[in-house]
Amino acid sequence: MSPKSVQSKRNLPSNGHTEVQVQKDHDKVQAGFYKGPVPPPNIMEGYKHIDPSFPERIMREFEKNSEHIRELEREGLNATVARDKRGQICGFILALGLFAIVMFCLYLGNITFAGFGAVAFFGTMIQAFLPKNDKQNSKKNDKEDN
Repeated sequence: MSPKSVQSKRNLPSNGHTEVQVQKDHDKVQAGFYKGPVPPPNIMEGYKHIDPSFPERIMREFEKNSEHIRELEREGLNATVARDKRGQICGFILALGLFAIVMFCLYLGNITFAGFGAVAFFGTMIQAFLPKNDKQNSKKNDKEDN
């Protein structure tokens, strides 16, 4: 004869924790998992029985890790802003240079070269203000959604 076994499973939807219990006669096996940076309260209580300072240490580590993540995001945003500013400055300098070449060609009387330069100048300016259909940004947004 095989021993009688009982299995129960509880889903705790409010915090995404699952607990599974298996009991055979007098033996009890319990397993569980949780999602998230901080263990659920019943696990924190278990840590407290081992060492009373463990829950406080876990919470401090969580707070330090959260601050670290926010700092990295802040630095990434600042780097992106700085890169965009450099791009705008370089674009402005290039536009001024191309405009100066067009004006110089007009001054010298070379209308053909000045015309080609003016078309390039205005084409570049119009392209800068058109909306971009960047495949990299769409791929990046798809990864963030998943």
